[in-house]
Amino acid sequence: MKLFFDPSIFYLQRFGGISRYIIELNKNFSKNFNTKIIAPIYINNFLDDINSNKKICFLKINNYLRFTRKATIQFNKFFFELFCFIKRPDIVHLTYYDNYNYSKNIKTVITVHDLIHEKYSSEYNFKYRSFYKKNSIEKADKIICVSDNTKKDLLNFYKVDENKISVIHHGYPDSLETIKIQDEFLEKPFLLFVGDRNNYKNFKNFILAYSKSKMLKNDFNVVCFGGGEILDNEKKIFLDHNILDKIKIYYGDDKKLNYLFKKAAVYVCPSLYEGFGLTILEAMKFNCPIVSSNGGSLIEVGKDVIDYFDPKNIEDMIYKIETLAYDDERKQKMIKKYSNNLKNFDWKKTSYLTENLYKSLY
Repeated sequence: MKLFFDPSIFYLQRFGGISRYIIELNKNFSKNFNTKIIAPIYINNFLDDINSNKKICFLKINNYLRFTRKATIQFNKFFFELFCFIKRPDIVHLTYYDNYNYSKNIKTVITVHDLIHEKYSSEYNFKYRSFYKKNSIEKADKIICVSDNTKKDLLNFYKVDENKISVIHHGYPDSLETIKIQDEFLEKPFLLFVGDRNNYKNFKNFILAYSKSKMLKNDFNVVCFGGGEILDNEKKIFLDHNILDKIKIYYGDDKKLNYLFKKAAVYVCPSLYEGFGLTILEAMKFNCPIVSSNGGSLIEVGKDVIDYFDPKNIEDMIYKIETLAYDDERKQKMIKKYSNNLKNFDWKKTSYLTENLYKSLY
């Protein structure tokens, strides 16, 4: 069976959960399974970890080419369609929502990671992309959802035959490599926040909870990883609550993030919604104590292993963070449960189930 992955996500993401998902699938597929990632012009760093016989890549660039972005996307699209015409794959697994033209005899699979744009449409200019998403979902022969919660949301927003949908969880990255970050700021115990800080990530409520707790302010700093520079409105909140010197943002690759997970006193995941919640598993991998929102699929991933709070209730958030941060015995009991939970999220299992889904098309 011949399988192609299209170039879309590899020109959109330098790093990112979706591109990592595609890479991990390809790393763990059985040896007899014939797969190729077609990404002629790309920016993605994860592609560097894939064997050359599993990819067709010509040019890696550092970032989007501002004045030639549309032309590059069209070139990638043209090349992919031409390659499909010449090589005739059995299946195309779309990496993102796009409108490709290839033979109707080629089966199409797509993975839906979340319905964030639909649930929080006021935050996104989604009209242009929504056409492609709707078209890709309706056109697909099989749809993979990464959680039961995502499947529920998909059925809520789109008219989809439920029989086309399979729930296949992500695995967790098994690399334990770290790069030490040399900074005195990290010598004080800290609470860790990872990723974007936009509205549905609920960063503002987390900061309000932190700033209202005299204990947390006195005993812990806040470390953010990724998500861009501090915005003016964020800086104003920090200044208004006199915590500007207690918050710092770091950037880098997974090795630096791994170091922060390993060193953090508590990982706090306050999101209102997540399609899966990979960072929960990443924190578990490094025995980092976790307190999380009960929103989206986070309970599906963290199960009864970690602590949860109502993400819209500041007082509940304060109570749950303080309770875990100051209770070493509670932390150790939590950490002892991690290994059994992680067994449920293995990339080999994810790839095996995905292969079986492909086979079911024939």
